[in-house]
Amino acid sequence: MSDSILVRVTLGSYDIVHPSAKQTQVYVQIPEVARATWLLPEDHFQFSKSEPWPGVVDSAQEHYRQRGMVSDSASEAARKAVVEWLLADANHDAMYEAWEQDQARQNPVARKLLKEHEQLRARVVALEEQRDRRRVRLIAAESDLLNVRGLLSPAGEPRRIPADIQIHERVAPAIEWLLNRIVELEARLDEARARVAESDRPVDEDPIAYELTTLADDEAVRPQVERLRALLAGRRAVVEADGITQRIAPTQALRAETGGDQ
Repeated sequence: MSDSILVRVTLGSYDIVHPSAKQTQVYVQIPEVARATWLLPEDHFQFSKSEPWPGVVDSAQEHYRQRGMVSDSASEAARKAVVEWLLADANHDAMYEAWEQDQARQNPVARKLLKEHEQLRARVVALEEQRDRRRVRLIAAESDLLNVRGLLSPAGEPRRIPADIQIHERVAPAIEWLLNRIVELEARLDEARARVAESDRPVDEDPIAYELTTLADDEAVRPQVERLRALLAGRRAVVEADGITQRIAPTQALRAETGGDQ
């Protein structure tokens, strides 16, 4: 709204009765509020032309009040509407900002300073938003920290971690202990699974053939695995058969020789 607020201070002849007399005119335009005009003595011009707009309006209205100046009801109502609007801090700031922008448009140095001011103000807003986001994250982190402490050391129950592990100022040592404990338990589980798998192997099956059992679930290699297992089983049967033949062959030969002597 500050872009549409306008105040103009001019020096000219505004008295029809005394056209040679100079007066200072203060013209104020505020959208959706009013357009008002104050006519002041000539000497007000030097002061008002460089004064921030809120001060110009206040001085003009104070001059009218002290002098008891009167005018038509419409003009009086317009001036009153502007003065009452200006009483709000937000409106006062908006008019002051409009004056700054107007000065910047007329003065290159002021324009540069105003641009830097706007950049700094935008930076401040961004930092305030960042601060608010970090505050929200901090509150959430503190809440999570309290929950973790409650899990590690439930009220009225034994601690779930060793007593020498710190959980008050920091929970990182407790988390590290838990992770190491998980690694330790997983290693023990792998060892237990290996022992169970070894104990489940049939005593009469070739160890190599048994190890191939896990590969038999793969459709791509199942035929090769089955043939290899069959081959290993066949070779074992041959070896066992040869062992029996070697054990009974001497006995059969002895019986044959004994029968010949008879």
